[in-house]
Amino acid sequence: MLLGLGAGALTATVVSLSAALVFQLIGAEGGARAGLIPGIITGFLVAGYLAGRMALVAHRFHGAVTGLALVALVVFVAQGGGGEANAGQILLLAVIGMLVGGVGGVLGGRRTQSKA
Repeated sequence: MLLGLGAGALTATVVSLSAALVFQLIGAEGGARAGLIPGIITGFLVAGYLAGRMALVAHRFHGAVTGLALVALVVFVAQGGGGEANAGQILLLAVIGMLVGGVGGVLGGRRTQSKA
């Protein structure tokens, strides 16, 4: 789970910065903030994939829990940076994190089972 969390956070950072750069280069309004969306979603998927791949059983559960842990990390960093999010927004992010992380866990678990 920790490997998935670290890889998901790193992936979210790299994809967010890359997408923000592309959005700013093409002149999209609010490009820096728009880059966060694909970055965080990709980070959830990678975190869930690695957690599901390394889990012996319950791949979807491990992916979803790792996605939820990444949500906690994102909220902690955002609140520390002065971001303002209400409880509804945090709850929506938690649901998205668990769903996308769970899908990643299923994909990672399928890859492990097919190689065995």
